[in-house]
Amino acid sequence: MLFNTKWEKPADVFSLESLIAWLEKQPAKKTYCYTDNGACLLSQYFRASGYEKAEIGGYNAWLEGYGQGQTLLPEAFSDLVYEHPRTFGAALKRAREFAERLS
Repeated sequence: MLFNTKWEKPADVFSLESLIAWLEKQPAKKTYCYTDNGACLLSQYFRASGYEKAEIGGYNAWLEGYGQGQTLLPEAFSDLVYEHPRTFGAALKRAREFAERLS
């Protein structure tokens, strides 16, 4: 059987834990463009999670192969990528802080 990266999608691509796990593997000082809905942090995350096409608009995501049309993003996702500085390391710190408040 051939290896297919789409089989490795996180159990819940919309969980904060999955996003944190992905952010931990990113270069901390690398910046991202918040306004580029095809290459922003969340689009990169969803594509890395196995979705070939991922576009973000406000509080919604359009993931090719995930349901029908747009999907509402968890509040934490939109909030943590909006803030400055816009580096993967800073986003990881904000995500961890948000997860801590939820526990």
